[in-house]
Amino acid sequence: MTSEHSLNFRTNKIMQVINIFRFFLSILIVIGHTRYMGDSLFLQIIAKIMLVSVGYFFFLSGYGLSYSFANKPLYDDKFLINKALSFISLTLPVYIFQALIFFFLDIKPLSTEPILDYLYSINWYLLELYFFYILFFILFKFYFKQIELLTWITCFSMIIFLPLTDIPPQYYFSCCGFALGVSIYKHGDKLLSIRDDSIIPYILVLVSGLLASMVGLSFPQRSIIAAIGKNIVVVSFCLFLFMVIRNNNDTVINSKLLFYLNSISSGIYIYQFPIIKALRNYWDIHGIKYSFFSITVVVATAIVASVDRVVKIGIITIYEKRYKTNID
Repeated sequence: MTSEHSLNFRTNKIMQVINIFRFFLSILIVIGHTRYMGDSLFLQIIAKIMLVSVGYFFFLSGYGLSYSFANKPLYDDKFLINKALSFISLTLPVYIFQALIFFFLDIKPLSTEPILDYLYSINWYLLELYFFYILFFILFKFYFKQIELLTWITCFSMIIFLPLTDIPPQYYFSCCGFALGVSIYKHGDKLLSIRDDSIIPYILVLVSGLLASMVGLSFPQRSIIAAIGKNIVVVSFCLFLFMVIRNNNDTVINSKLLFYLNSISSGIYIYQFPIIKALRNYWDIHGIKYSFFSITVVVATAIVASVDRVVKIGIITIYEKRYKTNID
C-alpha cells in the first residue's frame, strides 16, 4: 500500500470512527431537552452532557467537510446550491410538521410565523451549521492554505464578541467543535499514532475539560469567560471521545444497525422540538410520569425521523437522476 493510499485509508477510518456516537448523542440531546418535565440529579447531568453533545455534531461537521472537500471529486461544484437544497429539506418539513401537529392537537391555530424566526429561536443549530458551511466554502476557494487558522479565528471571534450582543448563548457555547473537526482532519494521524498504553494524554484532556467546566459554571452565561470555558469543555470532550474510540474494531464500525441509527440522527434532532411541545401539552392536561414522557418523545421522534429519511431518499434520488448531480 502506497503512502497516499495509506493516508486515504486512515482518513476514511477516522471518518467512520467519529460517526459512531451520532445516534446516541442525539438521543441524549432529546432527553436533555425534556428536563423541564422533572427535577433530579440525572436530569442535571444530562443537561450538561447535552452541551458537549451539540459540540460533537459541530465537530463531525468540521471533519466531514474537510474530508469531503479533500477526497470527493468536484465536491465543491454546486456546493452552495446543494447545501441550500439540503437546508430547505431540513427546515421546511419540520416547520410544516409543527404547524400541522399543533393545529390538529388544538395547541395553537395555523400561524404564519416566519421560518427564520422559528429557526432562530428553536432550531438555531441549523443556522449556525450552515454559516460554517458557507465559511468553509469561502475559505476553501480563496484561502485554502489558511483554512484551519481562519476557522479557529472565526470561532474565537464568536466567543469574544457574541456575548456582548443579544444573541442567545447557545450560538457560541460549542462553536469550537467545528474548528476542532477541521484540525483533526489535518492532524488526525498524530492522534492515531498515540500508544494505547499511554494514559497521560487522556488525563490531560480530562483535567482540562473538568477545570474548564468549573470555570464556565462560575460565571454568568452571557459572559466571555463562560463562553471560553464551555468551548474548552466541548473541545476536551470531542478530543477525548475521539482518542478513546480511534482504534475501534471494524465489527462495530460496520454495524448496519448503527449505520441506520446514525442516518436518522439529524432528523431526531430537528423533529424533537415540535414533538416535545405537543407531548408536553398532553402531559400538562392529563399528567404522566417524566420517565414515560421522555421515552415517548424519543420513540416518537425516531419514528418521525425514519419516515422523513425514507421520503427524502426518494426525493433526492429523483433529483440526482434528473440533474445528474450528487447531494451530499
